Order: sequence, then C-alpha cells, then structure tokens
Amino acid sequence: MEAVILGYGSIGKRHIANLSELGVDIFGVYDPGILRNPMVSPRYAELGDEWCEFVRGRIVVIASPTRYHTDQLQAALKNGAVG
Repeated sequence: MEAVILGYGSIGKRHIANLSELGVDIFGVYDPGILRNPMVSPRYAELGDEWCEFVRGRIVVIASPTRYHTDQLQAALKNGAVG
C-alpha cells in the first residue's frame, strides 16, 4: 500500500513516520515549500495535471493547513484516491 502526504510541516512529518513504521510506502509528498528539503522524493511544490497520477489508488493524508482541506479532499477523491 502506498500513501501520499499533502503537507510537510510537523503533522505531515509525524504521519510519514507513523505510516512508515506500519509498513506503508510513502509514494510522494506535496508541499509548496518542499523543494527546500532534498530528503523527500518524489516531492512536488505544485500539483496541476499530476493529481491523477499522484493520488490514484493511494491513501491520501491531508496534513496541510486546515483552510486547504476541503479543496484537497475533493480533488483527491475526484482523482481516484482510496482513503
């Protein structure tokens, strides 16, 4: 099972650690400031047409600021996220 993380602040990092400990592979991370962190790969500062490839069939963890949750959830579900 693979997961994608939306948000790479303290909450996103905590989810990555917990999911990894459970044996879930982290497919990628999206965060506008992510390009400053070379430790995460693949990483995306923007998601345009990549949404379909990024989330389809994967668990999506929304760890971004609360004001983005609704739009990100709708986009993830529209593009085939599984949870």
